[in-house]
Amino acid sequence: MNDWVKGPVPLNERTIDVYEGTACVILRNGEVYAVRGPGRHGGLLRLLDEERRLPVSGSLSVLTFESAPDVSNPIITDVRLRDGSTVTVEVQAAIIPLWEKDLEALKGVVRRYGVQPKRIQAAAQLELDESLRVMAAESLRSLTHVQVHSTPDHRTLMRIPRPTGLLTVGRLIACSISRDRHEEASLTEAREGSLAELREKLSSRLAQIRAVNQNEVDAIRRRDELAGRRESAVSEAEVNTIVAKLLGVPAIDIAYPAQRSSRLQAQFATARAVLENNMDLIPLLGDPAFGNGASGFRDLMGSLFAEPGPRSQPPEAVRPHALGGQSTVPESEGRIRLLRRATTVGPSGTLEVQIVQGSPDRVVGAIGAESPHRLMISAAPDPVDMAMRALNAAAIWCGVGIGARILSNSAAGQPGRVSMTRVVPGERPPHQDVELALGAWIAAINSVLAGQAEIHIDV
Repeated sequence: MNDWVKGPVPLNERTIDVYEGTACVILRNGEVYAVRGPGRHGGLLRLLDEERRLPVSGSLSVLTFESAPDVSNPIITDVRLRDGSTVTVEVQAAIIPLWEKDLEALKGVVRRYGVQPKRIQAAAQLELDESLRVMAAESLRSLTHVQVHSTPDHRTLMRIPRPTGLLTVGRLIACSISRDRHEEASLTEAREGSLAELREKLSSRLAQIRAVNQNEVDAIRRRDELAGRRESAVSEAEVNTIVAKLLGVPAIDIAYPAQRSSRLQAQFATARAVLENNMDLIPLLGDPAFGNGASGFRDLMGSLFAEPGPRSQPPEAVRPHALGGQSTVPESEGRIRLLRRATTVGPSGTLEVQIVQGSPDRVVGAIGAESPHRLMISAAPDPVDMAMRALNAAAIWCGVGIGARILSNSAAGQPGRVSMTRVVPGERPPHQDVELALGAWIAAINSVLAGQAEIHIDV
């Protein structure tokens, strides 16, 4: 800080000019006589002006207080807050000299510190620094660490001290307050905990979204696979029908050629047995008197070689048994029309579910028996009804009883849902592969229903 107190300088003349921003202490014979502000003082013209007059006797000297520094040095001090945290405060203030407010106060300063400029300046500097330290402590000690650092401008927290020294605080130019290292560590830990919790929530939410998306992707993939299988099945059925018409044979013989060979072998074996057991009647076939008997024998042999097809009716002994429920679609005059079918592999070989028109529900085969194994379900407008009847037919094929309930009907493009709730033993001991067989039948039923209804297992 530059020197701003000059003197004392002897006053040889009885006049003195004091300039703006300057104050002079007039010393008479080494004692404080008066304090003079800007203007001309002394001389004959001002003998009667008390504020301008100078003494006419004694030795005079002048101690001059020039313009003080505008800004104080930065002051750094530690302050303990109400919550026990300790912060470091650094302030810098604009200075207003005391004589700008109270000119007469310079008399007390000179009497207290003497006329040595350096001593006066050092004392004024100490008083200013202490005033700033006291200001920081008094302003912050009743606050907490959070209150202090939640204020955007720390200068607003400071209360300007009452003027006491030669240099007084006009306003604060700068004020910075550090953070308590322990409090900062606690806040950092809290922030990290909050961030960790937020990251965990985000990760959990993202995992849920990924799971939902994966389920949707899997569902779309399954629907596409089912649609592809249905298209392949329909195309295969159409091809089999066309080939059967070209060859003049039933379509089932194209789909299952091995069954045709087995059937023909059984027919020829039956015919051979009939002929061997009735060799004595063969000569009578040409006798007119034996006409009715010959006609009956020919009809019997003809029935053995009748091709099964839409217009043929299987013998009662080998006809598949119908279920107790009545079909919602009336049976045609001996005609069975295949609408859709689906196959799967079960514990007893290939399992087939057919949606047919013009026939009641039927079951072909049984668990543990040789092929063929088939469920023939009569077509109906309600796919949920067909699902329930198909599930009942699968239970009959397995020789067990089941419980089922309808979860929802098909509406607005949404599939109906049927839940199988229990499986109980039937009239005969349950087969060891009942569960596997029921699962295979349910898969085939869901496939043939083409997404219009679904059977779920809830047992």
